[in-house]
Amino acid sequence: MKKEVFLAIFIGSLIGLVMGFGFYKANRAVKERAQNSSTEEDTTAKNSLTPNSQTEKWELKISYPENNQVFFDNVATISGQTAKKSPVIILGEKDEYTTESDINGYFSQSVELIKGINDIRITGVYNFEESQEKTLSLVYTSEDL
Repeated sequence: MKKEVFLAIFIGSLIGLVMGFGFYKANRAVKERAQNSSTEEDTTAKNSLTPNSQTEKWELKISYPENNQVFFDNVATISGQTAKKSPVIILGEKDEYTTESDINGYFSQSVELIKGINDIRITGVYNFEESQEKTLSLVYTSEDL
């Protein structure tokens, strides 16, 4: 009886060690494959950039309106500058708006406001790889101050 118990414990331990080693090797192989594929993607992305896009600096600038500005009309026009011919996404309290900057990088978009404080997020996207975000708080009131 003692021999059978000892043999069962020994065989169970051996099977556990073999399975544990198999899981260890499989986990390592998956990590190496993921690391190699991400390195290849990074290399491909870097090689696909044109020389002009590597040296061009860009920044999302909001020229109008100023942060915390008060409006007496429920429509505000957001304007600014970003990279040339780049998408600009504006998330208002009521709707989402998309526009594209012109060949000089300027953009302008009307946004509908709700009464009270409106947090507006403006996101400029460059080469579909990089993005910058600015947030404006605009106040809409229908009462005279």
